Amino acid sequence: MLADLSSVLAILCVLPVSAYCLLGWSAYAALSRSIKFATPQAKEVPISIVIPFRDELENLKRNLPRWTQLLEGNPMAELLLVNDHSSDGGMEWLESIVCPERMRILSSSGVGKSAATDHGAKKSRHDLLAFTDADCVPHTGWPKGASGHFRSGEVRMVLAPVVYSRDKGQFNGLFTLDFLALMAATEAAVRMGRPVMANGANMLIRKEDYLSLVAELDPSDRRVGEDVFLLHALWARWGKGSVVFDDRPEARVHTSAPGNIRQFFFQMVRWGGIAKRYKDPAAAGLSLLVFLSNFSLIFSLFAFPLGWLLWPAKVATDGLLLRKVAIKYERRDAYRWFLPQSVVYPFYTVLIGVLSLVLSPLWKRRAV
Repeated sequence: MLADLSSVLAILCVLPVSAYCLLGWSAYAALSRSIKFATPQAKEVPISIVIPFRDELENLKRNLPRWTQLLEGNPMAELLLVNDHSSDGGMEWLESIVCPERMRILSSSGVGKSAATDHGAKKSRHDLLAFTDADCVPHTGWPKGASGHFRSGEVRMVLAPVVYSRDKGQFNGLFTLDFLALMAATEAAVRMGRPVMANGANMLIRKEDYLSLVAELDPSDRRVGEDVFLLHALWARWGKGSVVFDDRPEARVHTSAPGNIRQFFFQMVRWGGIAKRYKDPAAAGLSLLVFLSNFSLIFSLFAFPLGWLLWPAKVATDGLLLRKVAIKYERRDAYRWFLPQSVVYPFYTVLIGVLSLVLSPLWKRRAV
């Protein structure tokens, strides 16, 4: 009886880990394939860059020169900074300076980042929108290089990398490696023909499509994950070929990693809370598979004698995939954290998965 139970438990542990490894190797193969990118536009394309902000005074001061450079390099672009009820003096500082030509400062009448983003989209003058965040530093070639994809009427959304900067901090490499895993999953899913994740800090979409899709979304979903649910709605409407991922260096934006373990932990809980709202089967399935595979690793250590043999399979899969993206995004320094991360990752992933079901952490003093 006990032997039968042990066999059943062993199978239940092996199945999700095996499925995870199979998917991981498929993702590695997808990322290893060379793809043909759209060539940059031969002429300048009118584009509206929308940046919502809330309590981002220091980031506004630091990044304004880079945004000014973007406008200088994109003579047909406009920049819209949309205030989401800041209380740190950021709006007042912007109003006190001489803003560059083609930069507009707006105030959202609604509450939340999604409302600010919507306000910027509605006030934009151009048919193509590029979204990023106030704490992001774009490459000088952003976003006009990625706009070349829209020459194809089939493409409705362009996703591109968000990469953590090499900031000082004891755990910067660990946080970066974890975030690189999300970028790898995002890009691999697009290349495999079934996008499931997106990051609104680097996204391009047609204005008409954006306004049409957000009108159909649940406001409570948008409050916690407007970028992901926008992607899911777009995919449901247009399907195959409607989303591309541009991984060229000039398509990147850089941002800062969490400053400490506490910030990282609550960020993960906040992001984990998005998964429980997924209605997209592929996104929900991937989220469940990640949780079950990590739970199985922990459980297997106690459930059957050779359970620890599952760990090398998953570590090898993750190691090759993360090494590839660490090299690609020039963050080999972060890869040094891989072995310690591989030990603690299953434990904090399961913990975060459970806590995200019951916790609603604050983000900029607002519950999400």
